[in-house]
Amino acid sequence: MIAPVEKRITAQEVLDDPWIKKYTDKESKIEVPLIVTQNLKKFKGAEQVKKVVLTYLATQLSEQEIEPIKKLFIALDNNGDGKLSMDEIEKGLKELKNAKDLVELVQAMDTDKSGFVDYNEFLAAAIGEEVYLNKEKLKQAFNVFDKDRSGKIDSDELKAVIGSELKGENEEIWRDMIKEADIDGDGQIDFDEFFKMMYNLKIK
Repeated sequence: MIAPVEKRITAQEVLDDPWIKKYTDKESKIEVPLIVTQNLKKFKGAEQVKKVVLTYLATQLSEQEIEPIKKLFIALDNNGDGKLSMDEIEKGLKELKNAKDLVELVQAMDTDKSGFVDYNEFLAAAIGEEVYLNKEKLKQAFNVFDKDRSGKIDSDELKAVIGSELKGENEEIWRDMIKEADIDGDGQIDFDEFFKMMYNLKIK
């Protein structure tokens, strides 16, 4: 999971949530709203640095904002362990008309290649543009990565925030992530570039 450690929602916190317990005690038909499907498609096609930002933003959402996404996650999480196996994803979506496409989209959420989709990965992929185009939320996310408060994010700052999740990767990956949003080619991402990067996710 690509998110600052202190911001992650644990599987146990998900399962202990009263809202979760309300729905895990009953049978529920799996439905995937069209807007969620559209968001999953955008996430699958997003560059790595965008996925990192979306994962952080997912930790900042209110209960109201995540309610339909959480309900879908619960319905797919057949054994209630707070993460989705590939088998749970395939079985949970097999009856839907566009099952094959949806299975591929959900599997693409596995950003850390663990073989499972955890709750934060699921939220990150399914959130909509009302979240990732909210300037206040984006500024908060930007500040998490801009550790020296220079007004720009460089590759060392990216590595400092999420490096523990990408152990074994060479130094080039951090520079490549910066290049994905670095419009002026200075090797850093300022807030205008940061915002434009997220806006481009909307129009893809």
